[in-house]
Amino acid sequence: MIDRKMFRPLMLALVLSACAALAEAQYSAIYTFNSSYDGCCAYYADLLAQGIDGNLHGTMPVGTHVAFYGSWFDYTIGGGVAIHGLNSYTQPENPYAGLTLGIDGNYYGASIHGGANNGNGSTYGALFKISNGVMTTVYQFTGGTNGGYPYAPPVQAPDGNLYGVTNEPGATGYVYQVVMSASTGTGTLGWVHPLPSGSRAPLILANDGNFYGTTPYGGFTINGVAPLNNSGGTIFQVTLGGALTGIYNVNSGSSNNGGYGDGGQPWGAVMQASDGNLYGTTSNGGSHEDGVVYKVALNGTGYTVIHNFQDSDGSAPTGGLMQGSDGFLYGLATSKGAVTQYYGPGGNPLFTPMGSLFKVATTGANFSRLYTFEGYVYNGQGPGMAPFSTPTLHTNGVIYGLTLGGGYNGTGSTTYGAYDDGGELFSYNAGLAPFVSVVGQRAARAGDRISLIGQGFYNATGVTFGGVAATWGKFTVSIYSDNFMTVTVPTGATTGWVTVQEAGGSNLSTLYNFTIVCTGPLCLRHI
Repeated sequence: MIDRKMFRPLMLALVLSACAALAEAQYSAIYTFNSSYDGCCAYYADLLAQGIDGNLHGTMPVGTHVAFYGSWFDYTIGGGVAIHGLNSYTQPENPYAGLTLGIDGNYYGASIHGGANNGNGSTYGALFKISNGVMTTVYQFTGGTNGGYPYAPPVQAPDGNLYGVTNEPGATGYVYQVVMSASTGTGTLGWVHPLPSGSRAPLILANDGNFYGTTPYGGFTINGVAPLNNSGGTIFQVTLGGALTGIYNVNSGSSNNGGYGDGGQPWGAVMQASDGNLYGTTSNGGSHEDGVVYKVALNGTGYTVIHNFQDSDGSAPTGGLMQGSDGFLYGLATSKGAVTQYYGPGGNPLFTPMGSLFKVATTGANFSRLYTFEGYVYNGQGPGMAPFSTPTLHTNGVIYGLTLGGGYNGTGSTTYGAYDDGGELFSYNAGLAPFVSVVGQRAARAGDRISLIGQGFYNATGVTFGGVAATWGKFTVSIYSDNFMTVTVPTGATTGWVTVQEAGGSNLSTLYNFTIVCTGPLCLRHI
């Protein structure tokens, strides 16, 4: 019998072989998190936010030692990771949410505990802001009918206020507005409404000026019809004023999808693709009970399952989707997949599949499993395992994401020992083109000020909206960094791409048509 210690050289050889294959596939393990010093275990939602500096920023929800309550971190693209441990109950504790970029250029997040500036602690969670490298609490939840335990980050709307969802114990949850004060930088509760269940899915602001979100359980009465079951989940709409309606109840027992139903339990957020429809995933159901990718119109019509997951695809996607410059949807599945197997003594496999990165056309055609995460069967280590969150498409065209566990990148936590199984920050280069994106909104009126992220802004010579040029001047265009600017939407702007014209002809555009909702002289300044 071969001693297990002899497997170490074999494992390293296999990892080197695997690394060569991964290089061809354009996968890169960037940083392995150490639970004692970095925090660990990215769960859902745990969004990565592209910042005004062009870098990525995120959170780790749990940890020990100097990151006892988790951490927030900064990743310099192509460089290192800086960790900011959370170890005091006066700070936000356990930030499962990740971060979003606000229209004001700050990062916003949520924690399920902590954030008490008065030192009294909090059991219901908090919203926080990171500005110029400093984290401050902007709102503390009080529980009960006011909501608590936010597992998703808030989003900042054009009105400057924060909007989001909560996920209380006992499968209850709320959707909320927090009204921000320009003078104090803190917020007060505006409106709050109960949801059919808790939610971990961040809201999105669509081009009709309304928010959309999901719950994994329950449903609404829609057009007089009650949900057929309480386990399917729902897709809902909420206005900036707080009017809440369900648009579609997900029903695993419906006749859709060849009798396999709609799927079930959409934990991830919806996204609005370039065709104007919402797309998302369910974590189970479908023809193989491994989850589905679906699309639905903003008014709730046309719900269609465009892909049924099966084991070799990856299984149980709990995050949302993103759309690349090629028009494909990209996402992560939390388990299964397929790996090139290597076998040890007795014919036992040495690796097990632990999730996948995939792409699929909006029609459901050309599904492709781009990468399978895997774990070494003897200790669980591998190039990240079980990615629960939504991947992020940087405006440079590269996909980035986080895994719940695993990780073998030696650059991570080398001071304290890498291979801590705390999760991996990774990238995947699918050859997608660079672009620009409007922060936090998909529509505006002439005269509104919008924020753009991208790259090369110091070389910018103009910005157009559907081909109509914005006035170029210090009162209409403010370039804060090579990656962040604000622009006033010009009179006469039309729905279409927002394009940043740069010296040398390297123009960058949005991946979708930006909607101009009003062009007349009586238009209000905000949607």
